[in-house]
Formats: sequence, structure tokens, C-alpha cells
Amino acid sequence: MNRPEILVGETVEGEYLERPNRFLVVARVWGERTQAHLPNPGRMKELLFPGVRVILRRANPISSGAKPRKTSYDAVGVIRDGQAISLDTRVPNRLIGVALSMGAIPELDGYPAIRPEFPYSGSRIDFCMESRDEICLLEVKSCTLVQGSVALFPDAFTERGRRHVNHLIQARGEGMRSCLLFMVQRTDAEKLSVNDETDPKFAEAVREAMGRGVEVYAYRSSFEPPRIVLRERMEVDI
Repeated sequence: MNRPEILVGETVEGEYLERPNRFLVVARVWGERTQAHLPNPGRMKELLFPGVRVILRRANPISSGAKPRKTSYDAVGVIRDGQAISLDTRVPNRLIGVALSMGAIPELDGYPAIRPEFPYSGSRIDFCMESRDEICLLEVKSCTLVQGSVALFPDAFTERGRRHVNHLIQARGEGMRSCLLFMVQRTDAEKLSVNDETDPKFAEAVREAMGRGVEVYAYRSSFEPPRIVLRERMEVDI
């Protein structure tokens, strides 16, 4: 079976200069300073520093009636230690959606009905999957932080992330299958763990969830512009 993949579009490389706010970076492209939208609110201090090479994608043309963009590019990746790393937090949902439709994730196969952005308990869960006799809720998280050979999530405090984990606990208590999947957007990690130092409350919530029957998985992906490809399942050490 072919590996699930998505296309990110035509990209160019630039030199990272600064990050004025969480969603904006400034890079030098073809000798000129260029602003780019950063679709990732994480800290990423170990990835984004002056002089590092960033991967930019030209933004789609503005459709009629849409609010004009202030930036012409999206900052979708960075090159570190010889590998391209995806920074776009929207990628995991898109890629996992493709993988689910292909039946390419063995642990989550066998659900003919797959609904994204499922409303549940006043929030939205990334996927609701249904078979004749089971409902499964799946939440997907993007991970870019690696220390040594361990991928760590999160790299910044995430109240929203903890809320989603609590929803999975609630759904499990109501008789549904509940799963949390971390997609590590790089290939140099051997296992995944929670980042106790950065967000101990999230880490505690995940451990509680596992104790209550919520399943936790991790997969790595590779960024091979213009493609992002889902790779192997990783060990989870929580």
C-alpha cells in the first residue's frame, strides 16, 4: 500500500530573521525582507533562530469578497540538521484524514463513516468514526519538539489541549472508544512522551486518560517538499 501523503504546493527557501509575534515571521527571500504567516503558535525556539533556513509557500490568491491578507507567504517548514520539518499545525489533521480514508492506520481501520470536526460537549473533536457497533472519537496533535531522540508535546502551555483530553475521557466514560494521536512532524525521534516541564497539567491529563481507557498513539511524518508523507508508528512512553 502506498503511504498516505498530502501536497503543500510550490515552496521557496528563505533565511529566517525574526518573529514579531506568534503568527508572523520575517525572512529574507531573494535578498528582500518578506513577512510570512506562521500557522503554529508554539514556541519552537529550538527551530526558529536567526540564520536558519525556512520553507515558505506562496499564499493562495484572495477570492472575491475575502479579507485581504497582509502576508504573501505561509511559513510551512524549517530545515534543521539536514531534514525539512513541517511547522504547519494544520497538516496533521489533513494527513491523518487521508490515512483514515485509505485504511492506512491499522489501529484505526474498520470505520466506514468518518466525520471531521465533530461537535462534542461544546467543543470539536478532530474525527468521529463509526462502524455498525462502535463510535470512536479521535483527537490529533502536532508535535515538532525533539530532545535527544524523544519527541515531546506540548512545547507551550495548552489549556485547549487539556480540554480535548478531558473530552476524550468523558466520551470513554459514555461507552465510546477514544483515541489520542500525536503526529511528530519530523523523522529524528524514536519515541514520544509528554512534556512535564512545560505543561504538567496536560501531562497529568494524558496519564489520567490512559488510565481510564483512552488509547494513545504516535506516528512520525517526513516533509519532502512539496509532499508530506506519513511514516511509521512510534513508541509512546508516558
